[in-house]
Amino acid sequence: MFTDRIIKIVFLFIFSTINLVAQNTEKELKLIWENPKNADSIRLKAINEYYPEVVFSNPDKALTVSNLHYSLAQKSNVAIEKVKALKERGKAYYVKGNTDKAIESIKKAIVIQSTLNDDVSLARLNSNLANVYREQNKFFETVKYYNLSLKIFQDNKEENAEADILNNLGLVYFDINNNELALDYFNKALTLYEKLNLQDKIGNIWLNIGSAYFEEKDNNKAKAIDESP
Repeated sequence: MFTDRIIKIVFLFIFSTINLVAQNTEKELKLIWENPKNADSIRLKAINEYYPEVVFSNPDKALTVSNLHYSLAQKSNVAIEKVKALKERGKAYYVKGNTDKAIESIKKAIVIQSTLNDDVSLARLNSNLANVYREQNKFFETVKYYNLSLKIFQDNKEENAEADILNNLGLVYFDINNNELALDYFNKALTLYEKLNLQDKIGNIWLNIGSAYFEEKDNNKAKAIDESP
């Protein structure tokens, strides 16, 4: 699922062979999609495999490739590939800090995705859009698109994704100091995470609950959460 500003952890000590493999992979993929003799489906597959190599480390490269990606998808008349190109373009703009362009790209992706028979993917795009609006501190837009996602995830019994959206809504209300409503959403998310036995997410949601109680000056509850195993 797009949430807070992406934090990329760079490890200073890595094996040089790992870098070499990554560079070779990038070059090999580029050779595939740049060769017009290859079938468009093969070129598109190479482009999709390329994005993870560069979107966070070099978003400008990802933007350039997304333009080719979209052109190929348009030429082949493959709607889902247009969506993928626009989604990656939005991600690259987000990494660059250009949230307006990110929103523009995601909205275009949503228009196309809405014509396809895949509501869950549409919900994920709505959630991504909400994440970017949250970055812009646009409360009403953020809540609107999270709620659109939430309804679809609930209808499709996507409980993990539903819990993530409930958590995100809790964070939005925490942002505007409505801690009572934030706690309501956090606890709903917690119920689902516990049902699914998602231990990492359970730990994170307890931190959010503890923070909300602390802001509410309910120090006894906040302390009890902090001291819980």
